[in-house]
Amino acid sequence: MKRILPLFLFLLFSCGLAESLSSPLLQKMEDFTVQCITGQDWSLHDALSEKKGVMIYLFATSSYSCFEDFPRVEEAYLDYSGEIEVLALSVDPEDDDSLLSDYAKGLSLSFSLAGTSALTRESGVSKESLPMQLFIDRFGMIIFSHNGPIPSAGIYRSLFDHLIDENYTESYPLLSLPPEKIPYSPFPEDTVAAALNLEDPCIRILQEEDYYPFLPSDTSEFPGIAASNTGADSTEAQILFRIEAESPGAFSVNYELVSESPGDFLVFGLDGVRKKALSGSRSGSYSIPLSEGTHTISVAYRKDAENSVSVETARILGVSFLTGDTAASSLAGNPSFPFSDYRISIANGTPLTLSDPDGLLKTYYGDTPLFSIVSSDSAQIIVTVPEETDPDCSFFYDFMTNQYRCLADLKWGDHFIYTSSLHTEDSDESGYSLIVFIRDYLSMDLSYIILFPDQESADFYAEQVSREFGYPAAWLEQ
Repeated sequence: MKRILPLFLFLLFSCGLAESLSSPLLQKMEDFTVQCITGQDWSLHDALSEKKGVMIYLFATSSYSCFEDFPRVEEAYLDYSGEIEVLALSVDPEDDDSLLSDYAKGLSLSFSLAGTSALTRESGVSKESLPMQLFIDRFGMIIFSHNGPIPSAGIYRSLFDHLIDENYTESYPLLSLPPEKIPYSPFPEDTVAAALNLEDPCIRILQEEDYYPFLPSDTSEFPGIAASNTGADSTEAQILFRIEAESPGAFSVNYELVSESPGDFLVFGLDGVRKKALSGSRSGSYSIPLSEGTHTISVAYRKDAENSVSVETARILGVSFLTGDTAASSLAGNPSFPFSDYRISIANGTPLTLSDPDGLLKTYYGDTPLFSIVSSDSAQIIVTVPEETDPDCSFFYDFMTNQYRCLADLKWGDHFIYTSSLHTEDSDESGYSLIVFIRDYLSMDLSYIILFPDQESADFYAEQVSREFGYPAAWLEQ
């Protein structure tokens, strides 16, 4: 079976991936030929004679990063297959043609795949460093290389657009990933207003090209407008409403949301300041108080890098500007929470303070952890937060159970209470429970809580810190 590759690609593997990534830009990719899993020969010369660019994708079937990334490649390739060629080359000697065929079928991949085991047996390429992408322009020059999965199909589209640009007359390298190409165009303002039944002349609709748009539905089954980035990880859809308020009032948004929680948020803003962020499955209305004057209200659906919800929607059903008693009633319907100074304490615990003269622990954790001995089976963690904290965007995360709890669901009187079971019996040898309070999920403002069942476990932790950070850590007298 033919396995012919140029010396350049062999060196690409054998000299180490990190070095290769920093060197190949604007180098000529010499012609090479491989036999694909279909039995057909594939050559770079033939590909570039028919297409405007080529992406060579180095992968292994055992790499989970590649498995996650391939659907993005396929999605973008389907839009560009007439002008872009994709060749996926396995770097794993165990990836024979039979395994590759099953792999391609399972992921519904329509581009060419081939194994390179004869050349990569001694390469030392790490599976953890995969995938790796090489982008070759119509002149045979490598104009961009990337190590690791690319966050979205939209960014692959942007890379392909660079290769097929009609003004591309000479090799032009890219030094970083380009912005994502958004596959949808905003609808005209009057079409969006009609979908929202918006007739108020003081409200204008604005949509920026840098964001996924909110789009009207094709059918009357789904009213309003919906974020067009559902299913597209690491993206943001946004719509703006410009309002000329002749008197104080409230801007009210009726919404419907089914999203990953936490992770994907429907975010409301006023004049560039975030006011509320919601995730999970919910519907209702949210109102923003407005003073007299000109204001810009933003509604965005912001998605993180992973999507664990099989069906999701972020829909705006209607918007309105309210005044007088109607505005007051609308604002009273917003979620209400107790606010105070920021404080975390363990109601049934004995607090501990670990010596940290050089601030190493604070640097490692981003803040000084809260330590406590809790001799019972559960810990009562009490939190108070100031008004600038959004409880709907604050979460507790328990490392042992891998579960999140939203702070908004933990309201108890004038504070919030999170009850955590202590899992030291079925934990590893650490002997403690680790809980993170995420004060703001979108900015990842974190506080670490470390709970010990007894003083012996606490002392063992102090010994670990001493070994790890190289100073004699000790518990201070309270």
